[in-house]
Amino acid sequence: MQKTIFVGNGINLLNKNTKSWRDVLSELSRVVKNPQLMDTIDHTPFTLFYEVLYSKYFQKAQKSDINLKNHIANLLKNMEYNPFHSEIMNLGVRHIITTNYDYCLENSITNNAPILNDNLRKENRYNVFRRTKSSSSYVWHIHGEINSPLSIMLGYEQYGGQLQKIRTYMTTPKISPFIKGVRDFEKEKIYSWIDVFLRDEVHVIGFSFDYSEIDLWGLITYRARIQRLKKVNCGRIYYYHWTDKSENDFDRAKINLLESLGVEVIKKFDITDYSKMYESFISKFKK
Repeated sequence: MQKTIFVGNGINLLNKNTKSWRDVLSELSRVVKNPQLMDTIDHTPFTLFYEVLYSKYFQKAQKSDINLKNHIANLLKNMEYNPFHSEIMNLGVRHIITTNYDYCLENSITNNAPILNDNLRKENRYNVFRRTKSSSSYVWHIHGEINSPLSIMLGYEQYGGQLQKIRTYMTTPKISPFIKGVRDFEKEKIYSWIDVFLRDEVHVIGFSFDYSEIDLWGLITYRARIQRLKKVNCGRIYYYHWTDKSENDFDRAKINLLESLGVEVIKKFDITDYSKMYESFISKFKK
């Protein structure tokens, strides 16, 4: 069974001054000259909060959100990688899936050399086939990348479109080689990170699995269904639920939901040093 690592923004937050999604939206609220919108962010899903921002931007006679996305790309362009980025890239896995827009993973082993795009199909706004090539690994930027700002996923409308693209890819037999039963789909001309996610043993780290991530919730729900109803043999998913908070009802509900969908959850609460969690994961993964 091939192993794949799924990397969220948690690894970037090990760096000082790294911007969280909340920081990014706060910056955009200032761009649209409506910083008071942040008063409601704790009560609004991030994807819908972005739609509020875009609505305010549209009211100022802006026809597209591309300038907002360009602003985000410029904010993240000079983000620095840390030792854990290179540790992960040097684990020898063929595929790394990430929700991050930046190139910290790639830059950690190429020393900021130009990024080599290796997309399997041309995409402008969505990210079913979007990947880069670094050394012997492919890095799949499933929520967009800064060199293609239009692809950066922030709003609910784009998340919904991504979910639609994913579902079309999985339910159209002529498209997804894994769904057709091809295990060695990398010999095919066209395949997607979705095939990798379904086939491989996937280890998810540094990712909160926020309920706003409707594309990924949709995918793991579909995965559970095809395993139960169609007896499709998918790889196992290990989700590392790391938090500096004590266990609470919100965490328990999310963990129960993930486990009901066939995800194996490794839990760690009351963390005081996240870097030690990455050290432990990398050490165990090597073995």
